[in-house]
Amino acid sequence: MRFLTSIFLLIPILVSAQWDVINNIPKSSMILSLYTENNFAIAGGDSVIYISEDGGLNWVQSGIINNESDAVSAIIRHNDKIFVGTYNHGIYESLNGGKTFEQKNNGLSGLGSLSISCFAIRGDSIYTGTLGAGIFLLDLNHPDQWIPFNDGLYFYVSYSIYSLKNFNGTLYAGAGTSGFLYINEPGTSTWREQLIDTTNYMIIFDMGMHNNTIFLAASNGLFSSRDGGNTFHFIAHNKGSIGDSKLAVYDSTVYIFFRKVQRTFWFTSSDYGTTMNLFEDQPGVDVLSSAIIGNKLFAGRVDGLWFRTLPTTSVDDETMPPDFQLYQNYPNPFSAGGRSAYDGNPSTTIEYMLPNVETTRRVVFTTLKVYDILGREIATLVDEYQQPGKYSVKFNVETHQGASLPSGVFTKGRYASGIYFYQLRYGQYSMIKKMILLK
Repeated sequence: MRFLTSIFLLIPILVSAQWDVINNIPKSSMILSLYTENNFAIAGGDSVIYISEDGGLNWVQSGIINNESDAVSAIIRHNDKIFVGTYNHGIYESLNGGKTFEQKNNGLSGLGSLSISCFAIRGDSIYTGTLGAGIFLLDLNHPDQWIPFNDGLYFYVSYSIYSLKNFNGTLYAGAGTSGFLYINEPGTSTWREQLIDTTNYMIIFDMGMHNNTIFLAASNGLFSSRDGGNTFHFIAHNKGSIGDSKLAVYDSTVYIFFRKVQRTFWFTSSDYGTTMNLFEDQPGVDVLSSAIIGNKLFAGRVDGLWFRTLPTTSVDDETMPPDFQLYQNYPNPFSAGGRSAYDGNPSTTIEYMLPNVETTRRVVFTTLKVYDILGREIATLVDEYQQPGKYSVKFNVETHQGASLPSGVFTKGRYASGIYFYQLRYGQYSMIKKMILLK
């Protein structure tokens, strides 16, 4: 019988987990952009791209895009077409999986029109953002010429486009530096201006969506909206002047970096942008792009492409006895901050079922432990021999004092907001689930 004893091993290992480099991408390559689509991924190098079709395990170098190009700044794929944007040389298209490229700049005009920052696709049109000439669209049914798409944008104010996304058919553009988000509803040709911050200087570098929550990675912090971008909640990073920021979402957690000169700060938010916690401080590291592929967090840097493995909650049920169960905690999410939506209840209940797997004895050593998102053990709820049967345990974040709580996890008698994992071990069997704490 094959026992599933390693399911949860990924979590404790993360305590000392390191970033690993992708060896078949030269460390001399500056990875400025990353594009993902399920297990398919593209990394933008200097004058080439690198393509992976196996979830980021192996990468194949493309043909040369342009010998004079020193940065692939944006990437997108539509069916069998790959579009890459560059700084100063415009857009190139490949129809053969990156073997060859053809320049596709017809219609791009104006100062900055050949410096491409981002792409988005909606319906049969592809949109591109430029650093100085606004937004252009290309009809993929008649791909002869890029057409300006700037109604509602303002020259010298919002013609530098730093981010562009399609969320549920609506386009969102991080344009200019004045704290405005620009929104284009489907079926219209005009951008609507939405003020989200009164700061004199603020850039929206990246955007993402998860469970209908919009996240904005901005120069001054993280914004989140649960009403389509009409109102936003803001969390400051408090790290001073920032040169760039990108975000990626994995298993309900937002991973976001803020880059200064030769220093990158990684944060996570697991409560829909209500709070943000420091994940890692990387002195001497310049991160340029990020993406989630499978359960790996990838970081494009000035010295190649790097990754680290993230916690996983997958379980192979075929290896488990049918009567061995770890149930989802309830309520989940639960709250310690008096949020009426979750009753302000600092307790959550964890139930589990232990099978009769021993032939010589009825009791088996059992543990039930709680870990934070970095794999650090923060609480032991069960640590004893138990008989087969159903059990119920309460976990109270207000009163529980773990034996060894990592720095930053326990503050003034309370745990920080975010995702936590609880693991049940019963002899040689192991099972894991996640729970969410909101403050």
